[in-house]
Amino acid sequence: MDELINLIESGTPEFRHEFPPQLREYFQFREHLYTIDGVIIYKDRIVIPPSLRDEVLCALHAAHQGVTTMISRTESSNGAAGLITCLRRTFVTFEIPDELASDGGPEFNSSATRHFLRDWGLYHRLSSVSFPHSNCRTEVGVKTVKRMIADNTGPKGDLDTDAFQRAMLQYRNTPESDTKLSPAMCVFGHPIRDFIPIPPEDILLTILEGKL
Repeated sequence: MDELINLIESGTPEFRHEFPPQLREYFQFREHLYTIDGVIIYKDRIVIPPSLRDEVLCALHAAHQGVTTMISRTESSNGAAGLITCLRRTFVTFEIPDELASDGGPEFNSSATRHFLRDWGLYHRLSSVSFPHSNCRTEVGVKTVKRMIADNTGPKGDLDTDAFQRAMLQYRNTPESDTKLSPAMCVFGHPIRDFIPIPPEDILLTILEGKL
């Protein structure tokens, strides 16, 4: 792969016969090949060296998730392509937000992502990676979930999945101290059903009052 890196960084030849024989399989992709810190990238995807392809395939098969799920997992690792797929599913499920905040990673700054966000009418706000307070909402959310995972993990390191999911439901229905709104209220406009009974008329009243 070192030879391919040198070829890309020095400028790929215009004609196939000018490529070294062992690298001619990359000729058709030459216009979208570039390098970042010695790693070859095709569009927004990492080019796996032949010597590592078996290892990567084993990693993808490790969870025995089946072909469809494995492909989905691969897509989620493919930078902008996987990001756009996740964003589209989220927007369709929960609605299109006015603003998307990110740390400006490569997948967020790619031309494909910028085009997607522009087409969907989102403003992209950048926060600093080295200054966590600029992304405090995310930091608080991460700490909360980490605490719930720790509280529901046994002495041998096994996560009690059922207890954790119950905790997540409670968290989503718990009003935030400043806004007095729960995550469920912010997203759906009403409490979601969990293990604490909520009278149906309370849910209807919440919707009619327009607290969202």
